[in-house]
Amino acid sequence: WGGGKNPMQVPPHPLGIKPSGNRYLVDTCEQTNESEDCRDRGLGELSVLSDEIVLNILGYLDFADLCRLASVSQSLYVFTQHEDLWRGLVLERFEGKFSFHKNWKTTYCVMLTGSIPEPSIPIHVDRFFSDLLFQPWLCATTPLQPNWVSSTFGVQRRSNLSLEDFIREYEIPNRPVIVTDVVPKWPAFQKWTREYLLDASGNNTFSAGHFQMTMQAYFQYADSAIDDQLLYLFDPAFATKVPQFDQDYTTPIYFSNDLFALMGSDRPNYRWLIIGPEKSGSTFHVDPNSTSAWNAVIRGRKKWVMFPPNCPPPGVVPSCDGGDVATPVSLVEWFLDFYDDEEKDSSGRVEFVLEEGEVLFVPRGWWHCAINLAETVAITQNFASPRTIQSVLKFLDEKSDQISGIRSDQNKDEFAKVFTQKISDEFPDIWEESRRKKAKTAAFKEPESFSFNFD
Repeated sequence: WGGGKNPMQVPPHPLGIKPSGNRYLVDTCEQTNESEDCRDRGLGELSVLSDEIVLNILGYLDFADLCRLASVSQSLYVFTQHEDLWRGLVLERFEGKFSFHKNWKTTYCVMLTGSIPEPSIPIHVDRFFSDLLFQPWLCATTPLQPNWVSSTFGVQRRSNLSLEDFIREYEIPNRPVIVTDVVPKWPAFQKWTREYLLDASGNNTFSAGHFQMTMQAYFQYADSAIDDQLLYLFDPAFATKVPQFDQDYTTPIYFSNDLFALMGSDRPNYRWLIIGPEKSGSTFHVDPNSTSAWNAVIRGRKKWVMFPPNCPPPGVVPSCDGGDVATPVSLVEWFLDFYDDEEKDSSGRVEFVLEEGEVLFVPRGWWHCAINLAETVAITQNFASPRTIQSVLKFLDEKSDQISGIRSDQNKDEFAKVFTQKISDEFPDIWEESRRKKAKTAAFKEPESFSFNFD
């Protein structure tokens, strides 16, 4: 498997599912007409539906109906074993209050009955071809490839970097940089072992995949899950839940002047504790509210791929207003399908491994993804400095509907108005510059097209 430069061996799917293209590789003496494919024969009149539609229909069923359908035919057996269906059932019924066992279906059974079911051997089905059903298995079982990890270009590593040099060489030019001598000075760098995190967290819950899980439950999941879309612990309130965590690190001086602090408790979410196993991570995105960010690895390693503003990565399609983004379902899928893109050297692309004890400056507007190369613990924080506040004010003025991270009871337009007023009151020079830029932009806009009206 592998259509790029580096074909790879993938473990056979336990149910016998093969990619659709394998249909044409069946030995001639075994070939029969297409209607005898296991999928179509077992679906009957439903065979005219795409695999995606079949799965969408099955997604409305409960566990009892899925189990009954599994006994109807080999084809329906294959569909009803799909892990996405059982993950949905677990998270819908138990939310984050589950103890993971082996896979999502087993987890559901254990949570429902309180006992671990007897091991069973999956039924191996012949002549079942489906890209949609094979792809999650491919992404879940594909190991990290050496070329994904080894390639590094386009970023500098600096130590003893002064604030003035950081501003002049990186923040104003909007260029990423890695600083190597900040994180090792934090208490967290020495203390944040798994044991410490578990002990300090106690019974507090943290956000993972939009659900609240205890640290213990999350690590149990992370240790045993084989999943194409691994749940990622990404919590914006970690310092409130565990005040000790807040005392274990300090915001680096380069990123400490954050004007969103003017909003006090009304500011958007801005810092997160991040924990995830190997191959977990964040898919391509641009940081919210036109902010810059920093990301510090305390344990583990992260592979980063970045693209400059207004240069979407291959396979990533933003909407016209930038409010929505279509991306591959999983990180591994992007690496398999697009990492070896032929235009990588001419796109301004930057890639590197952020090592344990390093902190990365992520400039505003840059597209980026990060995949964990090992179990990783990190902290990230977004900020709006005096050097970048103009882009934030422009974003709030033109795209207030896309403001992210504020409380559900806050009005986005009102938030933009209040923050802008605070900037005007506290930093009149910045506000005046923003007004001048807005007026200049308006003056250079194209005139509206002329049209005749004969009414």
